[in-house]
Amino acid sequence: DQFSTLFEFIQLANLEASIATVGPITFFAPTNAAWDALDPALLSSLKLPVYRKELLQVLSRHVVWDEIHISQEWMVGDTFHVLFEGEALTVTDVNPTVLNG
Repeated sequence: DQFSTLFEFIQLANLEASIATVGPITFFAPTNAAWDALDPALLSSLKLPVYRKELLQVLSRHVVWDEIHISQEWMVGDTFHVLFEGEALTVTDVNPTVLNG
């Protein structure tokens, strides 16, 4: 499964119930390939209970407080507020699979 690392982190952070009950939201789901591009030591650290806060911050940066559809026309510069307080994702490319925050 291309999202198994994400699902593992959601479970470690105890976010399943929260994600299911809030809304509308959009979760920009990083694939295993995206996680694998990170330093392996960082990935291992995020699995430890002592780094639960950091794991929650990483995951919450992928949740937008809105229902966003891939069919929407996005423009470079469009922003979406993320779950993590005071931060936003900004569209930097009109390719429908690319958002950078």
